[in-house]
Amino acid sequence: MNNAANTMVHSGKEDPLESLRKHAIPGIIVSFILATVTAILCLYHGYTAIFQNTFYIPLLIAALYFPRKAIILAFFTSLVYVFLVLFIGPGKVLLFPALIRGFFFFTITGVTVYVSLRREKAENALHDQLANLGKLVQEQTEYISEKLERSNQLGDAYRKGNEYYELLFKQVDTPIVIWNQDLYITEANKTFCAFCKQEQSELIGRNITTILPFKRNEIRDFPVQLEIPGRAAGQRRSQWIISNIQDREEETTLAYIAIGMEFPTVENLRL
Repeated sequence: MNNAANTMVHSGKEDPLESLRKHAIPGIIVSFILATVTAILCLYHGYTAIFQNTFYIPLLIAALYFPRKAIILAFFTSLVYVFLVLFIGPGKVLLFPALIRGFFFFTITGVTVYVSLRREKAENALHDQLANLGKLVQEQTEYISEKLERSNQLGDAYRKGNEYYELLFKQVDTPIVIWNQDLYITEANKTFCAFCKQEQSELIGRNITTILPFKRNEIRDFPVQLEIPGRAAGQRRSQWIISNIQDREEETTLAYIAIGMEFPTVENLRL
């Protein structure tokens, strides 16, 4: 799950701000020291404008990378600036403007912190969504794999069942024939072909009543036992068990199957 989420996260471009995070603390320290030194020099020489903006550099860096601690830095920066104005600059003359400047330090830092926290919240929400998506992808992958494995198992079982059916149907030493609802033969084993003295290709598609002369009303109920006498003297007599093949779900008849047994002739009985 984590791998999938991480893959999705790293698939896009890396945030340039995140690549600079390891340099954030040194950047804050260095920029704050430079801003303080600049303020000392400017106040010492009587300059009281513009240089205060240099304090926004460490404040903005802290608000972006350490939003929960940036307000503390803003308070400390305000104290430092007021201290410098009182003891290095003009003194109480610029105290009120210094307090206003400290207020702006708080305000701008607070707005930046708010935006940064919203950004962090959005990133966390995106990370959670990617993690959930990765979990869903993994679950669906496992589900599909399980279904495919199950399908392969069913396919193997179906194939083996067909092979067993083919072997049983073709090799059994009993005549078996199958026909559809329209009474056309759809399958016949070798023994039935031998019984009819015809090739399977000649039997498939023929009407079953041309081979086994029975009437529909003779097989209303299943299974039913029919005796098929020879059509002429010396012809073979046989007995057939006929049953229907049903669709268990829809309870409809799909086809019919007949299993036959030939009566021995008088010559065979004499032997």
